Amino acid sequence: MNEWKSAHAVDTPKRTLAEVMIGADTFFVLSVSWAVTKDIVKSMAKDPIIFAMTNPDPEITPDEAHIVRDDAIVATGRSDYPNQVNNVLGFPFIFRGALDLRATAVNDEMKIAAANAITDLAREKIPEEITNAYNMQNIKFGKGYIIPMPFDYRLMSIVPAAVAKAAMDSGVALKRLYSMEDYEISLKSSLDPKASAMQGIFNFVKNNPKRMIFAEGDSERVLRAASAYKNAGYGDAIVVGDTDIIRQRIENMNLDESLEILYPATSENITKYTEALYSQKWREGYMKRDILALLKNDRNVFAFSSMIDAKADATITPISKTYAKNFDNVNTFVPTMKNREPMGVMMIMAKGKTYFIADAVNHDNPDSYQLASIARMTAVFAHRMGHVPRVVFISFSNFGEPQCGMHKKLSAAVKELDNRDVNFEYDGEMIATVALDYELQKKECSRIRNFQDLQIYL
Repeated sequence: MNEWKSAHAVDTPKRTLAEVMIGADTFFVLSVSWAVTKDIVKSMAKDPIIFAMTNPDPEITPDEAHIVRDDAIVATGRSDYPNQVNNVLGFPFIFRGALDLRATAVNDEMKIAAANAITDLAREKIPEEITNAYNMQNIKFGKGYIIPMPFDYRLMSIVPAAVAKAAMDSGVALKRLYSMEDYEISLKSSLDPKASAMQGIFNFVKNNPKRMIFAEGDSERVLRAASAYKNAGYGDAIVVGDTDIIRQRIENMNLDESLEILYPATSENITKYTEALYSQKWREGYMKRDILALLKNDRNVFAFSSMIDAKADATITPISKTYAKNFDNVNTFVPTMKNREPMGVMMIMAKGKTYFIADAVNHDNPDSYQLASIARMTAVFAHRMGHVPRVVFISFSNFGEPQCGMHKKLSAAVKELDNRDVNFEYDGEMIATVALDYELQKKECSRIRNFQDLQIYL
């Protein structure tokens, strides 16, 4: 005994570990390997909690403990067992929050805030990236998962923020944060440079929530995406598929049970959708029974019909189909809006810049009118994503050298935009090297149009 041990000592006639463990609820130990036997674990109370922390070999392994007690929650310091207790869950993030705010001390309030943040995180849904990294599926809070995993990237933004707030609240912070949300974004950006660029998009979607149909609801990957979409506050998520199968998978995966499900086979709207599609397609070789069969068996077609019927604002097509087949469904069953072209846009973030590439996925030989429409819609899309659109038409040479069919169409597309009321900068045709290098443009391009601090978006 010493003064620190005696402060916690209890007056008892029991003198062995086996004696004191009888009926115990919790056992937290850092002593010597194999100090705990199966008989000792068997003598504990119902639903015992055992933290066996000696490394590399704990006092008892989870495998040994579960032989006699399948109701036990067992944690160790080992990475090859569930519930690894590792100090990297705490100390780097505690110091990050303390140093960012120039804290004069790391006090109990800050450490408790870190512990509570880790506790709360363990109860949240686990992103697919983390389960894939650990090659584990369908992890949820319970016996085998009571603490976040050491490489859970969410710790980086959650724990330092909690520590920083506690430092301010307890009066040890020399620096103050005026926006915790901005601080969390900066923490995420330190791990992923795209995070700050994407945050504007996330905020826009949160402020303009939409109902989204996920057309392949029986896919676990799609179900995770739908649940994440809803839980992030982006809007309502609707999944298409067999209700019983989806409900079972939602339960197994511990996902949001409030996801709305549309099952084509039992939908009360199937007759209405059949009539609506048939009225559009009967002159294109579709019989009514063909339309009905498509709606019942093709989740894409049913999702599009639901969207057109104002049940949702947008549709995510199935991941089991190729892009070409999904887009063929779009072109076939989604009416084209006036002055709009069916098109695809790729958003690329590289070296701190954002590029929108259009249209590399739908039109194989667009005319000048279509090119101008694609450019205008892409510029509108880029603006909605929080960017200032500046458009360039890409070709294999600069401004008509040599003249050929495609060059003429691109040149005509620029003239088409000249005749339209557009509010963004544009020019072309030019090679990609010039389009992406403003200094080179000034040397090579004779008719560059007042591009200041140029960032190319098309």
